[in-house]
Amino acid sequence: MKEAIKNLVSVVQGVLPLLDKQIDLLPINPGLRDDVMPISIILAAAAGFGAYQTVRLAKAAVIPWFGLALSVIFVILLFALTGGITFDMRPRTISLAVEVSYVLVFFFLGAAIGGFVGVFGSANQ
Repeated sequence: MKEAIKNLVSVVQGVLPLLDKQIDLLPINPGLRDDVMPISIILAAAAGFGAYQTVRLAKAAVIPWFGLALSVIFVILLFALTGGITFDMRPRTISLAVEVSYVLVFFFLGAAIGGFVGVFGSANQ
C-alpha cells in the first residue's frame, strides 16, 4: 500500500504543471507556459523523488517546509512580475524571469510534496 501511495504521489507531482495549464492558476502567457511545460514536469517529478528519498534516509523533516516556502516565494515573484513590478528590467529579462519562476514553483512544490510523503511515510514505520 505504501509503495502504491508513493507511486501515485510521483504521478501527481509530474502532472501539477498540466493541472495549471487546464485551470490557469498562475498568471503566465500560454505560449511561455507551453515552452517551459516539459522541463517543469521533469523537474517537479525529480525534485519530489529526491526529496522523498532524502527525507526517508536522512530523517530531515525540514526539507518539505523549505520546498513549500520557496514555492510560495516564487509564486509571489511570478505574480509581481506579471503584475507590472519589473524592477527596471528589460522585457526579455522579465520574460526569462517569469519562465524561471514558473519552473521553480513546480520544482519546489514537487520537493515539498515528495518530502511530506517521506516524512509521513517514515513516521508510519
